[in-house]
Amino acid sequence: MTSGANSSNGKARITYNGTDAPAKTNTKLNNVRYIKDCTNASSANTANHWVELQAIYNGSNVAKGKTVTGTSSEVSGYAYSRITDGDLTSANYAQSSVNGLQCITVDLAQAYNLDEIGLWHYYADGRTTHSNTTYVSSDNSNWTPVIANTNAETS
Repeated sequence: MTSGANSSNGKARITYNGTDAPAKTNTKLNNVRYIKDCTNASSANTANHWVELQAIYNGSNVAKGKTVTGTSSEVSGYAYSRITDGDLTSANYAQSSVNGLQCITVDLAQAYNLDEIGLWHYYADGRTTHSNTTYVSSDNSNWTPVIANTNAETS
């Protein structure tokens, strides 16, 4: 870069010149087929609300449109399928029909070495979600916690 060569806003292009992607140091997201998220109500009420769950693999959300099940049935009009529909607006949430500690599970239909997981609980009113824990599994039986937040989760 040359000082004074550009008198207004400029741009820069950054390009990775390596032949291989950098090695992952965290392998907890390797070989993941199932993602489970559990919450135990919030500061607003005793219900559990999820807005969206994304599983990112090579820049794409592989959870979009995938099947979601819960430890209890969903409230009519607030289907679990909303959790993987790609809509992050707070009005598009899913709700379990049973209060207290409840979980949802997303089946990715095949195993991935994920880059990241994005998760949104209901957030529009500034509520605090209690006891959020997110797990991953390759077999839907043996679970590894990837987020274990015993503290309250805020918007």
